[in-house]
Amino acid sequence: MAKIGRNDPCPCGSGKKYKHCHLKQEGSVAEATVPSKKATKTTLATMLTNYNSVQILGLLGALQLHLANHGRNFRLEQLCLSTLRQFNPNDKRPLATWEQLKEVIETYTDGAMMEDPLSNAFTEIAVFEEGNYIVYPGIYDGFTDILNHLTECIFLHRHGLNKDFTKRVRDAIGLLLFISNSTANDAEHIPYIFPEGKSYIEFPDYDNAARLTDAVYFSRAYLQEICDTAKFDISVLNDFLVQPGSKDLDEDDPDKNVVNHKPLIAINDDILLYMPTGIPNALISYIYQKANEYSCYDELMELLYDRQFHLTGVLLANTGWLATNINLPAQPAGLPVKEAVFQFDNQKLAYVCYIKTGQLVAKEETGPKVKKLADPLDERTKEVVQFLSTIEPKQPFGVFCLYIIGETANDYYFMWSKPSVGNQSLALKYRELWTITHSSKIHALSLWKFAKCYSRTNELTRLMAMGGTMDAYAIYRKNRGSLLHSDDANPMGGMMMIMNGSSDEFRREVQKQQHEHAVPIFYEGKLAYAKVSRFKNYAPIYKEKEISKYFRIVIENFKMPVL
Repeated sequence: MAKIGRNDPCPCGSGKKYKHCHLKQEGSVAEATVPSKKATKTTLATMLTNYNSVQILGLLGALQLHLANHGRNFRLEQLCLSTLRQFNPNDKRPLATWEQLKEVIETYTDGAMMEDPLSNAFTEIAVFEEGNYIVYPGIYDGFTDILNHLTECIFLHRHGLNKDFTKRVRDAIGLLLFISNSTANDAEHIPYIFPEGKSYIEFPDYDNAARLTDAVYFSRAYLQEICDTAKFDISVLNDFLVQPGSKDLDEDDPDKNVVNHKPLIAINDDILLYMPTGIPNALISYIYQKANEYSCYDELMELLYDRQFHLTGVLLANTGWLATNINLPAQPAGLPVKEAVFQFDNQKLAYVCYIKTGQLVAKEETGPKVKKLADPLDERTKEVVQFLSTIEPKQPFGVFCLYIIGETANDYYFMWSKPSVGNQSLALKYRELWTITHSSKIHALSLWKFAKCYSRTNELTRLMAMGGTMDAYAIYRKNRGSLLHSDDANPMGGMMMIMNGSSDEFRREVQKQQHEHAVPIFYEGKLAYAKVSRFKNYAPIYKEKEISKYFRIVIENFKMPVL
């Protein structure tokens, strides 16, 4: 058996040195953690009943930092929940052997069918006060963007939000993003890593597992120093700490799993980040929860809607669409939409309808809520199409109804109506529009042509794109303007299923190419940060995302001489 030195990290995963942790315990605890060929088969229930819960939970946190496990988050969430139900911060039970841990966790398959193909990066960037913070989005596609939009609305835009609310969420966002970024630095991860996830949970090698486990532990004293420097209230940690034995742990609904809202747990004088991939969702949920508590939820959501609606206009303008000053008929009271009219061809107008997806979240709720399409929106669409079609008697216009589904981390299901003769309609999530408009070879008629192809194909055979419109668009793009195979007979009737996840590779390529992040700048004599995105593909050249009087183009330092 290999011998563990007194100053080596303790194999239990506590983050402490061996001499300060399990050296003094009875028996050969250290030896039990060293890989052995004589390990016996152990079930999950047996392991959780008989072995050290601190060791197991720390390892589960570390496994989320292993690149090969990207996309296996649903199973890791369930494993964490099961461990927390039997967790004891002062656990004195023996440690499981490496073989026992590996056998139980790698063969755990409950919930595997709930895991979708990968559509995002392993590491992404949240931008806050000190620039870039690396976060692990897990399977939460687009949540890093939502978090960035919320922080922009709260801290960069003028508003009348409650000051106590802004102070509390600043403390929470700043501290948890620091913890996430520090974990990433210790794990030696950089932003925008795009690994290929496997179908099973994979263990890193023994030494790497110890290093990753050490990355998810923080001493309270260290976090207190950080809070003193940044003027954070460390008591905000309590809002993200799971309490052993709490009723929250009894919830079996995956959407309400406490591990995605409280990713931390206290172990004596240490804080364990057992759910690194839960931080973006935890912060978004927390912001909404506190907005309700401080009675400013509606105002916050309007800020978010305004922000995404503005960015929608910017995205469309970059494809060649021109905003018009056409005044539409008065909107029905209470209709949760924002509207604009663009012209993108000599005889084509676009009715852009942004849908407020978080409009009906109740005051006492902090989680997602399903909102269905209401009939008044259909009536409004007919009214607008009729108005725009006849706005110029001597030149009838074709009308493109483009629905943009706002992304607020609330579930929303939408089916748009069949367009009238000569017109087209299409629905995209905000992030889907962002992806399409940032891809190559996009022009003013791209969305219209895709909508036309989608509509005509749907007349031949019923299209079923369970993963959303983007999956159909990725196939359309790959087939060079068609949803049907060029060499096969076109189907008549029946149904054509579009595989869920068909657009994942396309999404990841665009995200990788854009590489959005913050760069340090001097603004009015002070250090500040500006958000940039890719400007040229042939070199790491970026430009500011926002329009300002200080138009900047920046170039990333090359790591080697360039001739």
